[in-house]
Amino acid sequence: MNSEKSAEETGLDAGIEVRTIDATGIALEIIGRPIVNTTLLGAFAGATGEISIESIKRSVLARFPGKVGELNVRAAEKAYQIMAATERTPHAKPGAREKRETHEIHEKIRTAAIGKPGTSEVTKTGDWRVFYPEFDMEQCTRCGKCLENCPDAAIIKRTLSGKEADAARKKAEELEKAGKINKAAVKKAHIRYELDPTYCKGCGICANECPIKGIKMKLEEK
Repeated sequence: MNSEKSAEETGLDAGIEVRTIDATGIALEIIGRPIVNTTLLGAFAGATGEISIESIKRSVLARFPGKVGELNVRAAEKAYQIMAATERTPHAKPGAREKRETHEIHEKIRTAAIGKPGTSEVTKTGDWRVFYPEFDMEQCTRCGKCLENCPDAAIIKRTLSGKEADAARKKAEELEKAGKINKAAVKKAHIRYELDPTYCKGCGICANECPIKGIKMKLEEK
């Protein structure tokens, strides 16, 4: 399981062995991006012995030759070494009563069913975030591309009023005179885009869609 927490801290205790590893941290350290696929493969190999690390290395380098593959191999190797060196904690098998209860719970789950709409509101995807978007509101032309393309409606459009709007407009006019922003940004200086951290999962779509590259993805501080 990809988590900074220990197995006990996750609360996953159902008569199964839970192993955790900070795969995101390893991927950021070695690959430079929070792509954890190969890191978790290495962890799985080290934790279970079901697959060899050599097999993983060959497969990764065959699929991604060059520097990309080499970095992914290093991440997989580090995860493998961590998990292989960690002592496994045996768990007792669940009793007959526990099996029956688990079975009854599974009976209530409808597979391949379409859930009711509006459930994204109760799914707090902000917990997934590794990077967060930082908006350059001085350069922003308020085109709304980030707002339109956010998959979680995590960008909020706020219209300033009164003294707050006057101050924003005055600052924008000064920046225009200095040649730092264009006129379009001045006209809409009273409009601001803000982040809802509860739902932003740090996917980076807003930064990718911004036509002036006015959104930068920053590493979330722990």
